[in-house]
Amino acid sequence: MDSGFLYSHFEERLREITVRSRNERVGGFNRYIHGAAMRSRAVIVSIVIISVFAPFCAADDERNRAASVADPKALQQVVARQQDASKTNSKANDTPPPVAGEGTLADPALRAQMRRAVDLGLRFLAKRQNQDDGSFAFSTDESPERRAPFAITALAALAFMADGNTETRGPYARNVKLAISYILKKADFSADRYEAYLGADGDNLSRMHGHGYATLALSQILGMGGIADGSARRDEILKILSAAVHKIESSQGTTGGWYYTPTRNDDHEGSVTITMVQALRAAKDAGITVNSNVIKRAVEYVRKSQKINPAERDNGAFRYRIADRETSVALTVAAISTLNATGDYDSEIIDRAMRYVQSELKTRRRQGYNTNTEKWPYYELLYLAQAFRQFRDPDVFAGWYRGAVVQLISSQKILEHSETREEIGFWNDPYGRVFGTSVCVIVLRTEDSYLPILQR
Repeated sequence: MDSGFLYSHFEERLREITVRSRNERVGGFNRYIHGAAMRSRAVIVSIVIISVFAPFCAADDERNRAASVADPKALQQVVARQQDASKTNSKANDTPPPVAGEGTLADPALRAQMRRAVDLGLRFLAKRQNQDDGSFAFSTDESPERRAPFAITALAALAFMADGNTETRGPYARNVKLAISYILKKADFSADRYEAYLGADGDNLSRMHGHGYATLALSQILGMGGIADGSARRDEILKILSAAVHKIESSQGTTGGWYYTPTRNDDHEGSVTITMVQALRAAKDAGITVNSNVIKRAVEYVRKSQKINPAERDNGAFRYRIADRETSVALTVAAISTLNATGDYDSEIIDRAMRYVQSELKTRRRQGYNTNTEKWPYYELLYLAQAFRQFRDPDVFAGWYRGAVVQLISSQKILEHSETREEIGFWNDPYGRVFGTSVCVIVLRTEDSYLPILQR
């Protein structure tokens, strides 16, 4: 598919912005406040602003770690503050966002097609879910080497929640509850009673990526509210989420990054680090205490991963790991999203990365870009959506989003379910159809997502 429609508006707007002097620009935070004041979702945005810009609080490790797991009475004392924060988020998120695409998808026909694509995708995910344990199945024709059942369960839960479903409301409430229950049951406290590793037996691919996505899913269900079975269920989620955060903190490597294993070591990898930082940010938003020193070291790691060499084509791109030569658009927009999560929206690091992205998208358009030529097309799309959504000029996201919606509608595979005869729709990805479909649904719902992590 010709990418001109998908990227030309983004390039035009970004070029217009980057030639302005920094003194003429409205600062990221002031622009953020101004935009919020002009929208009807002021309550939600105010909460998100407080969550993003408040400094991470250092944990009182002994009191928090011991009480969060060992004793039910102590647990109540420790999570009281966390419950207050998550209840505040829940009340804010009980207010439905606007109808999908009100602001950006002005064409009613395109809005309707987008809505249908989301519905078909969620129906496909529901059909793939195991109704006994909440996990998601793979087809026999999907590569056994690329199966990450735990990670895709967390991502599928996020896809359902992105469309407004929780454990107690929405047509897929049961599916959300099943997926969250699956994550909770897989919490492993065997290495340390204060820490929980979230992962499934026999899944050797998800590892810390899966742990990060699962931590994010637990954070989002707390932020959205609508948790089934009352306070006992909420306390269980808080307990395991807190222990999952401790596991992330304790497994940070000597470089400030993370690797695939849930242990501290000298090795590190950029995409794992990005997943960990976003999970920590989401957990903090849900009321969990996060160690500020962990965040500080992680931010330094991400910044050091940027390639700075004006003579190189990929100047401003982010590397797979520090000192690596390999860079990509996917890693760069993921890094931008991570720095956004820590409050960095307007630094030279962000601008340099955006200029690289602009240049690459221009090259792709000239060469006739097709998503099938990319190694991880939907991983890249997931973080493109987040980076553009948080960019200081909302018109950049608006132009890109319209093109992305058209692209995803046209690439969705639609067929009839063999048993129910209902139409279902999915997207293929090297990691399987559940992964591809979950990511694409999240992207389609980026503009007005119910997920707290995606709200501006």
